[in-house]
Amino acid sequence: NIYFNTEVTHIDYEEENGFYIVTSICTKTQEIKIYKAKKLILGTGTPPYIPESCKNLKEKAIHSSQYLDYKEENRK
Repeated sequence: NIYFNTEVTHIDYEEENGFYIVTSICTKTQEIKIYKAKKLILGTGTPPYIPESCKNLKEKAIHSSQYLDYKEENRK
């Protein structure tokens, strides 16, 4: 899902349960929300850019420009 006026402040991977924990904040209301997800797709702009908070996910993350190359694998 896409959420406008929202900044992701932290991403963790919970190895034991196999999901990501994403913490975000609404830039208008300052409301903090926490999401759990098995897969992440980040939209950070046109040129390939991996946010600093995701650099530790090297083996588990791909840039959106590579999505079609990994589409079948990501459906599992």
